[in-house]
Amino acid sequence: MSKGIVISATSSKAGKTLITLAILRRLSQRDRLRPFKIGPDYIDPQFHYKITGQNSVNLDRFMMSEQELKSTFKHYTEGGLTAVVEGVMGYFDGMEKESSSYDIARILGIPTLLVISAEGTYTTIAAIVKGLLTYRPDHTIKAVLFNHVSSESHYKMIQAVIQKDFPQISVLGWIKKDLDHIPSRHLGLDLSIMDDMDIDSLVDNVLAHIDIDKLYEVMDMEEVNALRLDDAFPLLSDKAYNEFKKLKVTVIQDHAFSFLYYDNIQYLKELYKEVYIISALEDQVIPQDSQVLYIPGGYVETPEIHNRLNQSHNFKDSLHNFVADKGKRVYGECAGLIYLGKSLLNDDQTMEMSGILPISFRMRPTRKRLGYYEAKDTQYGTSYKGHAFHYSEALDNHNAQAIWSLYKPNSTREEGGAWTNGVNVLGTYLHSFFRNNPRLMENYFLPSNKI
Repeated sequence: MSKGIVISATSSKAGKTLITLAILRRLSQRDRLRPFKIGPDYIDPQFHYKITGQNSVNLDRFMMSEQELKSTFKHYTEGGLTAVVEGVMGYFDGMEKESSSYDIARILGIPTLLVISAEGTYTTIAAIVKGLLTYRPDHTIKAVLFNHVSSESHYKMIQAVIQKDFPQISVLGWIKKDLDHIPSRHLGLDLSIMDDMDIDSLVDNVLAHIDIDKLYEVMDMEEVNALRLDDAFPLLSDKAYNEFKKLKVTVIQDHAFSFLYYDNIQYLKELYKEVYIISALEDQVIPQDSQVLYIPGGYVETPEIHNRLNQSHNFKDSLHNFVADKGKRVYGECAGLIYLGKSLLNDDQTMEMSGILPISFRMRPTRKRLGYYEAKDTQYGTSYKGHAFHYSEALDNHNAQAIWSLYKPNSTREEGGAWTNGVNVLGTYLHSFFRNNPRLMENYFLPSNKI
């Protein structure tokens, strides 16, 4: 028997992340854990790592087949690791793409804990719980807890109603309203706040009225039956695989470029002869013996980050030298794309970037894209699945070659989503899973293939 729990809620901003962090911290003191995040989010997994020291893995049904999903979960819980899975939005949100917390929990057979806001209500919560329990009979909801509770007497009223009407559901406790919360910035929760917070005090406050032993009892689940990763995912061609094994790749990873999927890094380590991890903000130089450079997403538009990047002269010089060698390859995502460009206009301030690609950007007051997208690659006549979330947009892109267009599933509207220098650099707004995109890897992570 394995142990696992999906932590979900009735909506976003219900306190899932805060409660997940508290449960991760407390359970890590009694068990070996593997954190997971449902969906393509790259910020919540960083919180998970900060709390536990364990890398968090994304589970996404839009970007993964069911077989790939199961194999990923099984691989990353090998050795008896307890799975703590943070959900996405409300429990059933995303069902149209089979990417909801409900879908992931159902496919993997993981029990679900629902977080429900009790602000300004008590008996009505029973109707909400009934709706959740009856909307889909194959749900995995086993327990509930209540957030934004004003007092113990308020909780007792709610508890009495739920235990009377739904004896099969474990009521785990409550969280008082007006606790400290984690602030957000425009792409999600602000990770920097963790450096100044007293984590243990926060955890103690969140869990003060929650029965962790009772939670542990509802976490029993059957072991997931799945193929090995190598058997579950599509394979590279033998020629490409052998070529990868001779190459070295450098990954930029720091506060400017932190939007990384953990399994992508693991896959690169399996694929390449060697993986270098360096920091642009620390002004580190790209190793001369690497042939491929990967610049992930992140934040390059904040004044502090931009100023530090501007002062990283050694890194910028090594980037220009790297690109000057036509036998090298550069792949940038989102913030990586912007940094490869000429400049970013942000609040009437022009921020100079590296100038590798002849394209400039500006920040919009509202987001440009959010959600799942597919990329139509006109260069190779294929497509790639992924996710995009950004407030910036390209301006003078007539000097750069746009070779991908991004479109939402079931939509005919297409817009440019990847640009190249026509030689050895590609930058895109699309965030992708690498392991199940062998054509993407062959086309853009091998210097021998043309752009």
